[in-house]
Amino acid sequence: MALVVFGDVHGKAHTLYHTLRTLEQEGTPITAALQVGDMQTLQSPAELRFLNAPAHHREVGDFPYYFSKGSVPYPTFFIAGNHEQWNLLARHPHGGELLPNLHYLGRVGTTTLDGKVVVGLSGIYSPTLFPTERPQGNKPGKHHRYYTQQDLTTLTHMTAVDILLLHDWPHIHSLLDSSQEPQDPSLQEALQRDTGQKHLSDLVLALNPSFVFCGHRHRPFTLTFTGSKRRKTTLVCLDKVGKSENDHYIIR
Repeated sequence: MALVVFGDVHGKAHTLYHTLRTLEQEGTPITAALQVGDMQTLQSPAELRFLNAPAHHREVGDFPYYFSKGSVPYPTFFIAGNHEQWNLLARHPHGGELLPNLHYLGRVGTTTLDGKVVVGLSGIYSPTLFPTERPQGNKPGKHHRYYTQQDLTTLTHMTAVDILLLHDWPHIHSLLDSSQEPQDPSLQEALQRDTGQKHLSDLVLALNPSFVFCGHRHRPFTLTFTGSKRRKTTLVCLDKVGKSENDHYIIR
C-alpha cells in the first residue's frame, strides 16, 4: 500500500486523481493522497469571490464537480496554503471531512495512515501576525492565510511524527549537516536565496520525522539530514500539480 503526497493543486483535482488511477493501474495500491496546501476546494463557481489568490490562480477548478457528485474517489488529506477559499475552511479550524473521502486537517492536525503518524501545519509565515492570536470565529479574513506561534507550540508537544506536511519551506541552510557540501545546483540556489523560515527548520529538527513535505514555491527540492533524535529526515519540496513529474512523491 502507498501514500502519495502531492504539491500545490490549485483546483486541478482531476489531474491529482488521474495520477492516482494511473499508479493503481501500474500496480501500486493506494491507501490515501496527502497534499501540502493551495488545494482550492471550491464547492461552486460562486465561491470564487472568497478565493484569496492572485489572478493567475483565480480559477474555479475541478472541485465543484466532486461536490456535485458527493465524494472524491480516493481518501485525501490536505492542509491549507495561502491561496484558499476561507469561507469553507475557516468553519473547520480543527479539521473535518468536507466530503466523503476529502479531509481537511485544520490549522494543526493529525491522522494515522498505514501505521504512520501524519501531522500538518496550515498556512505561511507573516512577521506581523505570527506572534498574535488568530481571531475567533469563522468569518473569512486575511489572517487565515498564516500560522501563528501558538500553532507551532501545539506541534512541538507532539512526540512521535512520521510525516510532517508544511506549505511553507523550512530554512534550508539550518537543516544542512556540517559534513554536507552544497554541490547540487538547486541546493546552491536555496542557500543563495536564504530560502525558508527558521522557526520551521527548528520545528523539523526537533520533531525529526522520517519525511517532511512542502509546496508553496512550485520548485522541486530534496534534502536528507539528521534531526535532534539522531534519525534521518528526508525533506521533499514538491512542484505544482500537473507541472512536472516532481508534483508527487510515493511512500511505500
